[in-house]
Amino acid sequence: MDIKHRIKAFAEAGREQLNAGERMRAGLWALLAFGAVALVVELVFVLRGYRVARLILLLPLFLSMAVAFSTYLRFRFSSRRAVGHIDRFFDLKEGLVTADEHIREGRADEIHALQLEHTGRAIEPHDPVSLRPALPRRLLTLAVALVIASLGLLFVDDSLAVRQARAEEEAVLALSEELAEEVAEALEEMMDEADEEVAELLKDKELKELVEQFQADTDRRAVMRKLSEIDRRLAQKQGELDTRADENYLMALAENLRQSKETAALGNALSQRNYRKAASELEKMQLSDNPSAQERKTLEQLSARIGETEKSMSSNQSGARRDAKGMSEQINKMSQEQKKNGQCSSECKSCTNDSICKNCNSMNKLGARKDAQAALEKLRKQLQGCQSCMGQGKKPGGQGAGEGVDRSSRPPGYVSPAIGTPEHLSGQLGEGESEKQIEEAASGSGTASGIGADAAEVDYDRQVEAFVRREDIPEEMKHGVKTYFENIQKLENEQREGAK
Repeated sequence: MDIKHRIKAFAEAGREQLNAGERMRAGLWALLAFGAVALVVELVFVLRGYRVARLILLLPLFLSMAVAFSTYLRFRFSSRRAVGHIDRFFDLKEGLVTADEHIREGRADEIHALQLEHTGRAIEPHDPVSLRPALPRRLLTLAVALVIASLGLLFVDDSLAVRQARAEEEAVLALSEELAEEVAEALEEMMDEADEEVAELLKDKELKELVEQFQADTDRRAVMRKLSEIDRRLAQKQGELDTRADENYLMALAENLRQSKETAALGNALSQRNYRKAASELEKMQLSDNPSAQERKTLEQLSARIGETEKSMSSNQSGARRDAKGMSEQINKMSQEQKKNGQCSSECKSCTNDSICKNCNSMNKLGARKDAQAALEKLRKQLQGCQSCMGQGKKPGGQGAGEGVDRSSRPPGYVSPAIGTPEHLSGQLGEGESEKQIEEAASGSGTASGIGADAAEVDYDRQVEAFVRREDIPEEMKHGVKTYFENIQKLENEQREGAK
């Protein structure tokens, strides 16, 4: 073989061995980068209690490939660099570098040929394979350790808290789906069961939108918030259909009407809160074309009873009172005209019948409003059942069910270990405000341990305010509790007014 070809082949073989070593080193650096980045990424999952997502390993994989490619391009040997390294490695004293320059520049003088022969003899005892660097054990050990550690984290399962949270989310999602269907069906059922007049009162665009927007969710608080919004809208709708003032007046009127034989049937219907029946009884009192004395007497009795009711209900501002007062005035006009002329004109009879018809319509509407309120109250109870179900779930609260305590089995003198802790606060006997009041009797003095109506109302307000201010109560539950106290207070107010 020509001396030039032998020198070039030797240099190329040495370069190939050197670059093979650089490829090995770049691969180890890539392995190290993969293990380090994968370990960091996996620790983010594991420390938060989650199982590592396998697809996330694509990130360190692509990063390690980039590291390997860039490292090899940065440190690979070019021809000249390889020749210089080989010359120094075999201690050829710049002979291989000089010979490589002669060959590349095509120098053919005798002195150049002698130098090439000398270089050829110098490289004969050397093997290019010895140029390959040894395996970097520390780098290999570190890279393998990181990869093994990262692979080990792949088999770490979700923590108990995460599994419980996921199970909670699944349970909330399933329960919210069930509740969404239940609320929608309850609203539809309410509209289907109502007659045309009541259904017209129950129509509410905002309520329908809230029910349609109530979708299944994994967040219990979000579901409770949506249920609370629906309940709040139902409460507002009930307030718009409020019948208390009208019913209070009609109950007082019913007591007076029942005292007269002519108006007793109307009074009984009103006292039973059967306003549609009352409207039917009132309609029977309309004047015929030739009204008899009994018809006029019945209407005069009706007007008189309305007048007596006016004395005790002058502060009532209901529509029922205004309509009844207008009817009474028209009946009085009819009576005066009858006494003055011996008969009443057809125009007067028509006006009287119109006023009676107006009151009949008012009572029918009141009955429809009351039915609508009852339907809304039924829906609210169903909704509150949904809130209770969502708030408590279908299993004992907390992460584990607690155990009850049988106080009767405690030994005498037992002192609870909870006393003195922030969770167990004891009152101080003899201190604080008392609701006991002293009233003077005809002879001596007596003690009344009960509280009056005004004090009870203040007590309700105090309880509601204290509950709303508590920080451990979710916002979505406060509205329901406030409504509960308001309903109790409303019921007691109605009972007191009925007793008066």
